[in-house]
Amino acid sequence: MNIVNIINFARGCEPREKDDSYLYETTKNELELCKKHGFRSTLLLQYDTLTDPRYTQLAKSHFPLVEVGLWMETVQPLVEDAGLIWRGRYPWDWHCDVGFLTGYTPAEREKLIAFSASSPPALPNRPLAAGIAGRHLTED
Repeated sequence: MNIVNIINFARGCEPREKDDSYLYETTKNELELCKKHGFRSTLLLQYDTLTDPRYTQLAKSHFPLVEVGLWMETVQPLVEDAGLIWRGRYPWDWHCDVGFLTGYTPAEREKLIAFSASSPPALPNRPLAAGIAGRHLTED
C-alpha cells in the first residue's frame, strides 16, 4: 500500500541557467534513490523530455517501479510540433501566457493535449495522466 507517492518531474531545458546539463543527471539520481530504497514513483515528463531518448530509456530501465506521465507545461517543441506558433522568449518560458495551457485558446489547448497524447514514444506503460498546474487529468 502506497501512503506517499513520489513524483519526479523532468524538464529538458532551464533557460534561467547558463548550463542546464544537470537536469538529466538530477532526474537519473532521483530515480536511482527511489530504486535503492524500493520506493515506487511517478515520473512526469515534459514534452521535450518525452521525446528525448535518454529520458525514455531511463524510464524503461526503472520499470515497473516507475510509472510515466506527461507534465503538461507547454514548451517550444510541443507547440511547433502541434502546428502552432511559439510565442515564448525561450524554449521553455515560465510565463503563463505561453508556458501553460491557460495562455492558449480552447481550440489550441485541445490541439496541444491531443497531440501530446497521440505521440508518446514506446514506453513500458503509456502515460495515462497529465499534470497541469495543480490539476490532474486521467483517462477513463
